[in-house]
Amino acid sequence: SSGINAESQSVLFSFLDTIVSRNPKLVSTKVKATDKGLFYDYNSFIPDRYKANLVCCLVYRVYMIASSFHVLDCDLKQLCLKFYKNGFPKDFVEECISRVLNRFYEPKEPVVSVPRKEVLMVMPYLGNMSIVLKRDILKLVRKFYPSVDVKFVYKRGFRISNLFKFKDCFPLKCKSGIVYSIQCNKCGQSAAYIGKTKNTLFERFYGSNGHLNPRTQKSALIDHVVSTGDPECNFDFNTIKILDNCDVDYRLRIIESIYLKFDKQSLNTQEYSFPLKLF
Repeated sequence: SSGINAESQSVLFSFLDTIVSRNPKLVSTKVKATDKGLFYDYNSFIPDRYKANLVCCLVYRVYMIASSFHVLDCDLKQLCLKFYKNGFPKDFVEECISRVLNRFYEPKEPVVSVPRKEVLMVMPYLGNMSIVLKRDILKLVRKFYPSVDVKFVYKRGFRISNLFKFKDCFPLKCKSGIVYSIQCNKCGQSAAYIGKTKNTLFERFYGSNGHLNPRTQKSALIDHVVSTGDPECNFDFNTIKILDNCDVDYRLRIIESIYLKFDKQSLNTQEYSFPLKLF
């Protein structure tokens, strides 16, 4: 259908739900009022998603048909009044309008053409705080690192069981694969010894060629006691300190070499048990 507006000397054409206005200067389009304003009532017993989809659908329709921002503003105001009459809250309607308009004016995420690299992030579960943190991290990663796919794994944090030991402590003399330190009860740090052992501590100190075995021909600990001649100079097995532990021998030797280089001790004259290239 068509008609002529005598005041503005414009020609109006109606096509489906669109009104086309044409005058000597410009052509404009706007939404044709084809409804009576009867939509879902906001208090209807339907999912909120249906209500939001209704608002978004009609807002998208207005945006795509309007030929100028002035027409868009007028049509949106009329549409909002219809929603308000059907009980829709103002905040709900404005949120839906923002969601539709942001699709056109917010920068789109770049399309990634290469496989996304998976990164696993482990974090303690702290309830809703962890969920909010996960959402914020994902938002930042998608914005600045679109080629990264972050996977979250939650682990249990501090538990009551951390306060109690259900298993007995392993006896000191039975520990193996460790780097240890022992010092003279009288001389203290000035007569300290740092070493390592794959065997048990008891075997290292009292076995064949052990540090405190009287039959050992060469022992830095026994030599210290003999050289001082002081009866108060002695080494107590129970005062041994565990510095580190490892199941692999060559790693254990590396750890021992680092302690020998940086810790002050005088009885172990060995500079290293494994050459250190970086120190």
